[in-house]
Amino acid sequence: MGWEGGPAVMPKSVFVPKVEVRGPDRRRKLIEATVRLLIRDGIAGISHRAVSDEAGLPISATTYYFSTLDALLSATFRALFEAFILDPATRPHVAKGSLDDEIENVVNGFFGTVPERAESYRVLFELQLVASRRSDWRGHSSIYWEGLLQGVEAQLGVSSNTARAVIALFDGYIVAFLSTGFIPTREQFRSLVTIIVSNDSGAKTENYESRPR
Repeated sequence: MGWEGGPAVMPKSVFVPKVEVRGPDRRRKLIEATVRLLIRDGIAGISHRAVSDEAGLPISATTYYFSTLDALLSATFRALFEAFILDPATRPHVAKGSLDDEIENVVNGFFGTVPERAESYRVLFELQLVASRRSDWRGHSSIYWEGLLQGVEAQLGVSSNTARAVIALFDGYIVAFLSTGFIPTREQFRSLVTIIVSNDSGAKTENYESRPR
């Protein structure tokens, strides 16, 4: 299947997920600075000096709260994943009611966030690849995946296997967008989501409104 979408145009401002950080204000600023650096330069651009400069704090503050870069990245990793879980709740939704409405919400979620948030998604995938080599980071990744899975299950009223298939479609197209700059048409994407969901017997349109919320 060839690409029928068009090249995306990146906006002037890059979306930065809002991270929620518990603890002292300086710690929050350091993690927020690390997120910005990750988006701009990737993991290779992270150092105590770079983070302290980005946060406008002395390097002693960075080393006080995070004695190693590993500790800083681990804390940022968790905060960033939690931010991505919470973010879909802020997206505009059409009124709940039919399964078609909820599929349209998934379509809107893709086309309303992926092009403008490409840099943030790049960081998300980069951190997941690091977690694939770091067993001590997989717990952070699991938080993200479990939250995302539960959200899709609840939104579409489908089984966990069907929800995983929808997420796989979403992520596959994000990776393709990041690496090629092209995305499918809305009609293509909607059609594929519909095919996946229609194979879940519990998500048939006629039964959807009677499902528990």
